Amino acid sequence: MLYEKTVQIPEPGSLLESILLLVILRRREAELCQTEALVTAAAAAHTGQYDLISKTFKSYKNALLPFLETEKKKTEDEIKKALNQWVEGGPLKVRPLWMAPRESRKFHSTLRKTAERVKEMEAERKRSKYTRI
Repeated sequence: MLYEKTVQIPEPGSLLESILLLVILRRREAELCQTEALVTAAAAAHTGQYDLISKTFKSYKNALLPFLETEKKKTEDEIKKALNQWVEGGPLKVRPLWMAPRESRKFHSTLRKTAERVKEMEAERKRSKYTRI
């Protein structure tokens, strides 16, 4: 947006000039990659090299939106880190419910009672002549 709003040439060596040069270079790179992707797609479609089309489109996407690749890599790193933390915890220990502490059995009893109540409500709803929509 700064590039489009500029009405005069910035001073040589200024920060604005550096930013505008980066914007110009990125846009030219994107235009070049777009042209390359179109030409490669047209040529590869005739020869049946569909992998080449995919590779050039990826390079075009990376030139147009370079931050997507870094975000993808960051997300993958976070997932790997979370998985490593989970694995470091060791094996998952499972006990039968009757061996669980008293508080856990109380919670299980509450869940069972709630499930029974829900079943009763569903049965009542099915039995009733009129249902609410």
